[in-house]
This record gives sequence, C-alpha cells and structure tokens, in this order.
Amino acid sequence: MGKSSLALQLIALGGVLVADDQVVLSSGEKGVFVSTPQNIHGQIEVRGVGLLKCPNLDKSQLNLVVDMTLEQTKRLPDPKTVAIGSHHINFIAGKDVQNLPIAAKILNLFGYSQLMDTLK
Repeated sequence: MGKSSLALQLIALGGVLVADDQVVLSSGEKGVFVSTPQNIHGQIEVRGVGLLKCPNLDKSQLNLVVDMTLEQTKRLPDPKTVAIGSHHINFIAGKDVQNLPIAAKILNLFGYSQLMDTLK
C-alpha cells in the first residue's frame, strides 16, 4: 500500500485530505501542524486513474506519523513516538500492516490501550 492508497482509504473512513505527496510542517505551542502547498491544493493522485480533485483542509494538527517503508516485526510493539521540534507524535511502522487504515484511524481517535503492558 502506498501513501495515496492509504489516504484514499482513510478518506473512505471519514477522514479529510490535507495534501497528497507533500505537506508544509509548522510547529507551535499547541503542536505540529500540516498544511497544503498551493500547487497541489485539493488534488490527489490515483495510480492508473490520474490526478483527481478532492475536498481538503488547508491545515490540520499532526497526530500520527506512519512510515510506509518500515516493517514492524513484533506482534505487540511498544508504542513509539517521533520528535518534531519539542513535540512527540505517535509513530507506527506501516509496511505490510493488516488493516492499516482502520488501525491508524482508531489509534488517532483513541490512542493506545493502557493494557499494552499486561499483554506482553
């Protein structure tokens, strides 16, 4: 699964596009924010279909980073974060994760379970 494919599936689950392929990052007191570069505003690339118009937000707070090139080898990995400026953002290795769009949405909405430590 690629970035645009993940974005399309998250949109189908009720998410809203900010930008496809690149974003502008800004960090402030209240967190890290992503915004849309003007040259790709309101567009998403669909392989084999083309460049499509898509409703989007101009700016949103960043709550989750997914690295589509890293594979998680543990069944129940320890929660990880990535530091961006002074902020720590949830991070998951997304390569070959089953149900990645649903897992990303649930993690973004509700966070990690407090029972993670007792299951190991």
